[in-house]
Amino acid sequence: MKYYIKKYSTLLAYYVRDHNESFKSGLIAFLITIVTYMFLNASFKSTEPLDVIICEEGLCSTKQVDKVIINVVEKKETDQKFIEDIQKVLEEPIVESSTHEIFLDTMNKCIDYVYLSVSPERQLPRKLILAQAILESAWGTSRFANEGKNLFGIRTFDKSTDYLLPITWDQNKWPGWGVKVYNTKCESVRDYVRIINEVWAYEELREARKSNPNITAIELASYLDKFSTNPNYEKLVVRIIETKL
Repeated sequence: MKYYIKKYSTLLAYYVRDHNESFKSGLIAFLITIVTYMFLNASFKSTEPLDVIICEEGLCSTKQVDKVIINVVEKKETDQKFIEDIQKVLEEPIVESSTHEIFLDTMNKCIDYVYLSVSPERQLPRKLILAQAILESAWGTSRFANEGKNLFGIRTFDKSTDYLLPITWDQNKWPGWGVKVYNTKCESVRDYVRIINEVWAYEELREARKSNPNITAIELASYLDKFSTNPNYEKLVVRIIETKL
């Protein structure tokens, strides 16, 4: 029972985070109510009284105490841990790039976070995500990664959205596209997964994944020819997978 409540409340938590940050406290309160109900409900299933010895001012006597009280006390620590786990889930991991090891570690945490709300059939091999992030953002250190929180060089063709232009370009002239700006680096990971799953350019990749659910990152890399204008892009991704991951 606890597993399913945790699983679906986690998905609800992501929905709330994406739509209204101010709902967090209300969600946590809601979860606390569920947890309290769970344990009280479980405890009331066994209400046989227990004999407890109570001593006051040197006089001791035996008193019957409802078992439910004992059960709630015993499970208080478990309740608190469950609540703390839910609170941690609400916090998006921060992708850091001070070292290659830290970048990979925090990226993996971000992918775990994103995949909690992505169905298995839409997920990608994490080595593919990591390799492209490394290539596109120079291990998370590029200008677009630092200023725009964009780890994949994802473009926007909407002039009304926040964007960045290459530093050598005229910053006051709209060239028809810009590098999309995100609130967090992990948000760009989520958008990357969405793009691979929805944009027409990666239909062949999706078909290959559908026909072989166990397809590897190296095999899927061959379908990334439309991700970049670099004719050697797929080979660069494969090389990173083979030598860095």
